[in-house]
Amino acid sequence: MMDKRAAKILDLYENLATDRQTIAPILEEIRNFIMPLRDSVTAGQRPMGAAVSTHRRDSTACYAQDLLSTAIAGALMPDGAPDMKLIPREPALEEDLPTLTWLEDASRRIEQDLAGIHGNFQEEAMAAITDAIGYGTTALFTEGLPPNPLGNFGGFRFDTWEPRRYVFTEGNAGVDTVYRELKLTARQALEKLEKKPGFLGLGERMEKALASDKPADIRREFSFIQAIEPNPDPESGKTFAARFPISSTYVCKEDKRCVLEGGYREMPVSVARWSKLSDDKGWGRGLGWLALPHQKALNRTEEIAMRSFTKDLAPPLVTPHRGIVGQVNTAPNALLHLDTHRAGNMRPYYLPSAINWQGKELMESKHKEIIYRIYLVDQLRLDEKTGRTATEVEYRRSIMLRLLGPVLARFVPELFNHILLRVFAMKLRAGAFPPLPPALTENATRQNGELDIEVEYQGPIAQATRMQEPVAIQNTLEMGAAIAQATGDASVLDNLDADNAFTTAALRLGAPASLLRDPKAVSEIRDARARREAEQGALLEAEQVANIQKTAKEAGAA
Repeated sequence: MMDKRAAKILDLYENLATDRQTIAPILEEIRNFIMPLRDSVTAGQRPMGAAVSTHRRDSTACYAQDLLSTAIAGALMPDGAPDMKLIPREPALEEDLPTLTWLEDASRRIEQDLAGIHGNFQEEAMAAITDAIGYGTTALFTEGLPPNPLGNFGGFRFDTWEPRRYVFTEGNAGVDTVYRELKLTARQALEKLEKKPGFLGLGERMEKALASDKPADIRREFSFIQAIEPNPDPESGKTFAARFPISSTYVCKEDKRCVLEGGYREMPVSVARWSKLSDDKGWGRGLGWLALPHQKALNRTEEIAMRSFTKDLAPPLVTPHRGIVGQVNTAPNALLHLDTHRAGNMRPYYLPSAINWQGKELMESKHKEIIYRIYLVDQLRLDEKTGRTATEVEYRRSIMLRLLGPVLARFVPELFNHILLRVFAMKLRAGAFPPLPPALTENATRQNGELDIEVEYQGPIAQATRMQEPVAIQNTLEMGAAIAQATGDASVLDNLDADNAFTTAALRLGAPASLLRDPKAVSEIRDARARREAEQGALLEAEQVANIQKTAKEAGAA
């Protein structure tokens, strides 16, 4: 008998899957023509050894997409992990150097974990970025691994979900409900779910398959729906995990029953969109949507050209023949028989294809240029062009970063913020960080044990969007100095807080907080310098007085 919770989850999943089916054909075409290495959107996972794509004849968009994906991944993850740092939300903590230094150390530890050779973050993040650029929507899942044999923190595992595997809905704060479908054998389901809190037991069909010795039953896969959504009533949870803010429920479609009711402290999956339209029910649109018609035109042009080219290599032969002319055959190496009454004394000749190769090249060049512009290839291939100065190259790169800035300013936090904050929280609970500084401890106490922090990205794209503030500070200082020099009145510079200007510019430029001294230490250094200068001034004054007295005595003696 189907329980109500399972029925509700299955009904909502089918309803959301129907919405996904409206864009599935377009996503499948993008996969066929632009992203052939990804699994099918409509037909499921590609069988081992199957052809990557039977439709593609041209790879212009594939090359352009890979180039842009690599460029964005290199800018966001130069060392294999997001180039970021954790910063406090509370303004009072922004000037507390012990807090900033501790958060920088935590950021460095997180980057080391994500970029480690034993993790899979880099490859899965690259797949997520590629999906977002092509399909327009991507989902990246994060889960912790069991502790290692020494009892230390075990790390993380990441998984980029294919569009056919998940559906989602949005709340006021973004995507807060994600349902995914996965297939497991009875043995795999037992190993995956049995040790998790909230396991309710396998269903009748899975129990029979688990007890069977038949190969068909052993290899039989069951469909599960994992429902990840806000927990409406955490206090009523039957287990400790079911009382978390995010509920996680596994439902077996064949048995129509819940097999696990657990939860997460943080949202474990990030759903990010390259761009959105209001009528797409939350699904995004990527550059693949724009490049698809041009890539299909290139593909069709190449198909026609290949057929014509084979005719040029082996053209049909026209020969005289007595009798009625049969069906026209213009295939390569074909024979065309012409009625001798009409042909007269005609000699055999080859039938030319008469294709306009110049027009074909012109049409291909047009579509390739449009695809390259869609993917900013003309900006990404600066190093391949010679005769440019370093200043021009840097200027063109800054243009590219600014073009990507508005999109990535929304896309990157949507993709990485949940992941990074979840990784931080899991490591903090596992005791993988040094003790908190006093100011952060007090902040956590006020927040019921939770640290109120956010993520700030440090890569070249993020820095390009933040350069306006340091440039404005520099221009203001230069303007103040020019006014003081022109008027001879340096008091205009009293309006500027030089210490605050320097600290703000340094942090906005990405300088580590550990390079900056605490304001108290700066004050002590300045006080010590003032005392030394006062002592030196007093000594100099005493020496001058002694010299004057000596000179006076010598004059009196004379």
